[in-house]
Amino acid sequence: MSFNARLFHQIKVEGRSTDALFTVPKQYTNLSYLSTGAQGIVVKAYDTIAQEQVAIKKIIHPFLTTMTARRTYREFVLLTTMKHPNVC
Repeated sequence: MSFNARLFHQIKVEGRSTDALFTVPKQYTNLSYLSTGAQGIVVKAYDTIAQEQVAIKKIIHPFLTTMTARRTYREFVLLTTMKHPNVC
C-alpha cells in the first residue's frame, strides 16, 4: 500500500457542467458539489476530525498559462494573510 493510498482517497464529484476528481485526505467525507467559478470547483465535505462541514476548492489548471499561474499565486498569498476562524 502506498503512502497516498493510506492517507488519501479519490472521490468523483458531479458538477454542473463537468465532473471533477478530488484527491483529499481520508478525514474528508461526503463531498458534494457547491459551485463552479472562473478558477475551479468548490465542494462541501464533512471533516471527521473537526466534526464540521468544510468547503474545499479545486483550482483547475492552476499553471496552464502565465495569467492563471499569477491568479493562483495571488490567491495563495491572500489566503496566507487572512485571519478568519473559518479559513485555514
